[in-house]
Amino acid sequence: MVNKFESLPNEIFIEVLCYTTCVDAAIAFLNLNLRFQSLLAEFCRKFDFTSISKKNFDTIFQYQNTDEWHSMKLSDAEHTPGQVAYFFENHGFIDKFSQLRSLSIVNIIPNYPCPLFTQLPCLSNLVSLEIESLCGDNIPEFELPNLKKLTFTSCPNTCWLKNFTGLETIKYTMAGRCTENKLLVWSCALKHLKIIYEDYRDCALIQPSLTNLSQLVDLEVYQKEPGGPFPYGETWAQMISA
Repeated sequence: MVNKFESLPNEIFIEVLCYTTCVDAAIAFLNLNLRFQSLLAEFCRKFDFTSISKKNFDTIFQYQNTDEWHSMKLSDAEHTPGQVAYFFENHGFIDKFSQLRSLSIVNIIPNYPCPLFTQLPCLSNLVSLEIESLCGDNIPEFELPNLKKLTFTSCPNTCWLKNFTGLETIKYTMAGRCTENKLLVWSCALKHLKIIYEDYRDCALIQPSLTNLSQLVDLEVYQKEPGGPFPYGETWAQMISA
């Protein structure tokens, strides 16, 4: 049966790949010949590991060339507990993932001391980054010069963003009260900003943080739960007119 499948022309195999995920394709077609392995490497460059067994996770990293990947998603959710720590213990970003453009790491165990932020600068081509959940007090200063889009959940301390000079789009969910250093800092090049907060008192942090964003063209601010007084409309009006 494998021989019959391997006799398919490239066009049909590529069509098959359009109907499956890169993770499933890499496992299902693992034992095919070199021609098909080359096609897998060319067309399977986006790997979402949010629902995968440890065995298949190890298999993919054993046989796939991570320097050809464009996108990767890791998760510490209930289906893949401990995946983020396992990744850094056995792989990491140093001298790997040279073409990675998009990275998502979600449901991170709070305050887990993984080397994420010391290794992120190795991803020099990264354009889009998503991270959940963070404590701003534990994040060192670092740079990602090509990063354009950032989605993250953290406590109200974003001082670590001050060196992200090219960042244009942020989606920020404010969560947690792990910090006493409540200070929101944004990239001056920011054009699109979406903020989601829970406590009405956090609105007092948000408004002054926006005053120097001269490039901002799109602003969305949402409160998750109703409660507390309405935001100061006069302040918003002054910022919009400016």
